[in-house]
Amino acid sequence: MSLSELKLTDDNISQKGVVAAPDRLTGSATENKMIFDRLIREIFQGLYNELLDRLEDFGVEHTVQFSDSEAPVKYLRTNADMDLESSSDGVHWNASGRGGHLIVDSNGVVMPQRTRMQFDNGTVEDDGLTTTVHCGRGEQGVPGKSAYEIAVENGYEGTEEEFDKAMGELPTHIGDNVRHITQEERQTWNAKQNALTIDQTPTAGSTNPVSSGGVYAAAVRFVTGSYTGNDSGSQTVSLGFAPRAVYVCRQDGSTHYNSNGFNIYCGGLALSGIPLRANGSTVLATIASGFRAYQN
Repeated sequence: MSLSELKLTDDNISQKGVVAAPDRLTGSATENKMIFDRLIREIFQGLYNELLDRLEDFGVEHTVQFSDSEAPVKYLRTNADMDLESSSDGVHWNASGRGGHLIVDSNGVVMPQRTRMQFDNGTVEDDGLTTTVHCGRGEQGVPGKSAYEIAVENGYEGTEEEFDKAMGELPTHIGDNVRHITQEERQTWNAKQNALTIDQTPTAGSTNPVSSGGVYAAAVRFVTGSYTGNDSGSQTVSLGFAPRAVYVCRQDGSTHYNSNGFNIYCGGLALSGIPLRANGSTVLATIASGFRAYQN
């Protein structure tokens, strides 16, 4: 009988397994237990014991299994290169001393495994335990080009001294975080708004940036000048447009003065729609054609 004949088959299960019993058991407890156990007792027990007997006849028990007091080899396997490996714990593995190494040439081609290896241009020593290979020195190769020569071939026009000086300063230059930006800074800058459409001749309703020729027409207009008060309750100064802000001060730059213990306001800053007020009264306000100053 071969080992394959000791397999548990579907027929065994269908004939002796619980599946072969009726859906409702009517026997005694002992009889019902025997139905659940009959596959093991009548089929599996015999096959399993026969398998163990065959393996013992093959010498498996004495060949593979070792006690802890014997040689430190309890497990055997073959690795990806089909070399035999052994282990004492099933975790750490060592290749067999007879497995050898795969020899791969410079092109990645695996050479055939041989029982002998010969070294050229070198000496080999063996002390009975370790083999040592002393490789010989190869022939002197052709000297390569210097970094300066390569730089000149690629367009560098400075002297060798200037080149060496630049190379010496290169590490400091590379590490300069003031002159160089980081990747994060570069990403932040690249995420900024792209260039907008330029208005060469902007109008009053233009929303795009303007060219240098149209800056005056589109940009905020600043007008400076002076006027003389008329001692009336208010005085209107015409500018020809509605200003967004007006700042008025006296000739000495002050916007108020003290008279008999009271602060008298005669100027300051007024915004469009937000007049300047002091002491409960309006001092300065913008209007559609300029601004109006009030005597406070």
